[in-house]
Amino acid sequence: MNFFKKLFKKDIEKEIDEKIKHFVKKHGKTKEIKELSEITKEDRLKDDFFDIIFKLSYTSNKRKRKELTAKAELIASKIPGLKGWPRDSKKFWDVEAYAWLGKIPRRIREFIRKELMKRIPLGTLNLGIGSGSYPYIEDSVLLDLSREMLKLVTPVKSKAKIEYDLEKGKLPFQDNSFDSVTMVFVIDYLKNLKQVLKETKRILKKNGKLILVNSKKPIDSWYRKHEVKHYTRKEIKLLLKQIGFKVKIEEKKIDKIVLLFVEGIK
Repeated sequence: MNFFKKLFKKDIEKEIDEKIKHFVKKHGKTKEIKELSEITKEDRLKDDFFDIIFKLSYTSNKRKRKELTAKAELIASKIPGLKGWPRDSKKFWDVEAYAWLGKIPRRIREFIRKELMKRIPLGTLNLGIGSGSYPYIEDSVLLDLSREMLKLVTPVKSKAKIEYDLEKGKLPFQDNSFDSVTMVFVIDYLKNLKQVLKETKRILKKNGKLILVNSKKPIDSWYRKHEVKHYTRKEIKLLLKQIGFKVKIEEKKIDKIVLLFVEGIK
């Protein structure tokens, strides 16, 4: 039984076989059996697909990763809800939701959370952009491209969860709505980064903070498949200043990874 079967506590193959035997015994080879066969075929394909996704999550060898990706892409092309993966960003991140919590070690997540809490006063309203299944600041409004990512957040940890594509250009909030905006490991994946940063400035209150967290150096990982550009410390600072933010940058090291904590003050 693979990881995903254990996760959902169900042996898909066994359940499928039992359904088929029951229908054959009761109805014979009828139209219903054909319909059921189509459903069970899709279930099997999904099961095979997520088997590969799990392996991809823990494969660092580039050649092996390429082979696994090709296999997963072929299977995805046969599943209606997954056609277009991994090139389709929304489908890519929806799929990643199933294995996301294990991608960044808990100690690193907790380290980032504590650093953010130092920079954001208690009792203020924060917007977490692209936080996915892990809200770094509790009671935040969370905005993410992936509905599946947002589903993993327990309601008590967020004020609201909004599925939204940042590539649309304009954030769905009024001017001067938030005390802070946080974006953790997000900026490298945005095609229209400058426009998104302008929008965060618009929705921040006076003296509000935009806090970006990013690795100082590119990380060789599965997510680089959807990376648009890795922004350097100098590039981030210049971009924020052009938009009109006052900029402060700190470097913090954990597990040999140097993280940039960038504050843009309106």
